[in-house]
This record gives sequence, structure tokens and C-alpha cells, in this order.
Amino acid sequence: CLQMDATTFKDEKVKEKLFAIANDIIKLAAARELINGIKIPSNSDTIKNFQLDAGFDYTKDQNRSVKELFTDLNSGRVMDRLLSGDVGFGKTEVAMNGILATILSGNQALFVCPTTLLATQHFHGMQKRFEK
Repeated sequence: CLQMDATTFKDEKVKEKLFAIANDIIKLAAARELINGIKIPSNSDTIKNFQLDAGFDYTKDQNRSVKELFTDLNSGRVMDRLLSGDVGFGKTEVAMNGILATILSGNQALFVCPTTLLATQHFHGMQKRFEK
């Protein structure tokens, strides 16, 4: 005889909901695979000069991240990339490479920040960085 108490019932409902969410994510990912993205070239002198003008040498991780970012941008596929790291480790510099390549190819870029303060700081930093 199978007995189900209230906790088991709740667990089953949670499990059902999680499977439904996972199924939706899988469907969305499959649909995105069918979308053709744009190819954004990243081997211009402007980008190389931008990197040299950073005021510091990129770290091994930054170089790898920029390379992977440009591979994604030039793939012709819709890009899903999350760049994570501790504060002050150059994520913004990596992102600016992608922004510059995107703008140079005649497209638009969006940089999202979680707070107004951070958005303001990034605006001023990028404004200075993109001056040239």
C-alpha cells in the first residue's frame, strides 16, 4: 500500500513544476539553435589598438575570454555567454571588446547593470575608454 503524506505531495508538486520549467528551457534552447545570428568580425586594427590602449596587459584569462567571445560573435549563431568573476578582474574590459566589435560591424550592443550606481560608473569608464 502506497501512502503519501502532505510533504510527499508537496515534493511531487515541486518536482512536476521543476520538470515543466526544465522542459520550457530545453524548448527555448532548441528554438534558439535554429535562429541565424550575425557574424561579427573581430580582427580589425581598431580592436587591436583598443586592446593595446587598455593601460595594462590582459591576463591569460582575459585573453582567453576575449578569444572565446570573438569566436561566438563570429559564429553566425545567437550567442549566450555569461562572463563571471570577482570584482576588479576585468570583466568590463572583456565586454568592451565585444561591444566595440559589434558597433564596428554596424550593429547595436547593450550593456546591462544591476544598479544605477554601477551603470553610472560603467558609463563614465566606457566613455573614457571609447574616447579614441
